[in-house]
Amino acid sequence: MTNRLAACSCREAATAFVRCALVLLLGVASSSAAQDARTEARAEFQEAQRLLGEGRLAAGRDRLLRSLELYPTAPAAFNLVLAYRGTGEARAGQALTARLLAGEFGELDDERRAQVEAVSAELASMLGRVTFLNETAADLTLSLDAEESLRLSLGGETTLELDVGAHLVSASAEGFLPLESIVRVGAGSEQRFGLQLEAVPVLTVSERKPLRIALIVLAGVALIATGVTLAVLLPGRTEDPTRDPVFPTARLP
Repeated sequence: MTNRLAACSCREAATAFVRCALVLLLGVASSSAAQDARTEARAEFQEAQRLLGEGRLAAGRDRLLRSLELYPTAPAAFNLVLAYRGTGEARAGQALTARLLAGEFGELDDERRAQVEAVSAELASMLGRVTFLNETAADLTLSLDAEESLRLSLGGETTLELDVGAHLVSASAEGFLPLESIVRVGAGSEQRFGLQLEAVPVLTVSERKPLRIALIVLAGVALIATGVTLAVLLPGRTEDPTRDPVFPTARLP
């Protein structure tokens, strides 16, 4: 009995030791991965600074995005906001300043908060406001630049702040023809944009009969044309003279 208890105690101790070792190894691996991510993020940040200094704003922005993904920090986020301001992507920059002010990347002291708020106000002045109105007799789906989609109820409206420039507006609703148009936005501008889709046309009984007759006539013409084409391309078969039966060789007397 004593030996059995001792054996159980040994097994339990061994199991506990293995668990502790696994937790320690996982902790070390996690720490190592975090350190690698931090090192790579720092390298991306430094490269972004070099690119921005050369005036290559889009390339620098992409590097800062990568740095922020690898290791989110307030300096990387704030520099990305500045890069967005340089590329004219005020909407994306404003969204990021909101995350900064909310403390997502750490608490900001008064001086840094004031800096972020000042840049946010500057970005807001770069945007234009467009109010989209649903003037269609149905709920519709509004899509902007083939990326952002939202539902707009019957008679509803929504106001969006957009970057300066031309934007592709698409709208669709069941039973209506889709609509595509361009809205042009200026800094600080405000405009209203009505979305009025046309209903899918429905043929009346009197309109369907001529259409059916026309389709039958077209089908007949197509069949005749196909027959004529085959007759031209596939003429009657002629015997290939090289394959004619060979006459028996004449016998000399």
